[in-house]
Amino acid sequence: MAPPTVLAKINAATADAWGNCAGIAVAASGGDSTTSASYVSMAATSSFSFTKYLSTTSIKIDLHATFAVSAVSTSARFGVLINGVDYDICQMFINEANSRRNSSGSVPVALGLGAGVYTIQARWKRVAGAGTLQRFVTDDWLALCAAEVAP
Repeated sequence: MAPPTVLAKINAATADAWGNCAGIAVAASGGDSTTSASYVSMAATSSFSFTKYLSTTSIKIDLHATFAVSAVSTSARFGVLINGVDYDICQMFINEANSRRNSSGSVPVALGLGAGVYTIQARWKRVAGAGTLQRFVTDDWLALCAAEVAP
């Protein structure tokens, strides 16, 4: 079966049969924490550049992050910042203090964003509870990938 027309165009633009994707996988060197109710960039992580080749496509984000909270009944939301807009990717409620969890999500975002080079930055915020969201020195990892996909 031949790939859809849009996928064929992406593959031709990138000269790659796997399509257009880029990402990072990094440990939380130095640690990171927040109590912000608004999105903040995750410290000790890198943003990365992503080239979107077609205006008719979306960017699919895959995000996986391990973290803990300092108090019971606390929720964390993870997202990405692209071109000045925060996009929600995943959220997790933790009912145990100092318990490690993994939050993961895969969501197509940025439909209608034109072709071009964009910086993608991991973000997080506390959406409920009183605990501090925490990522420790080498125990917690962030995997973040962007792929150009047909809408």
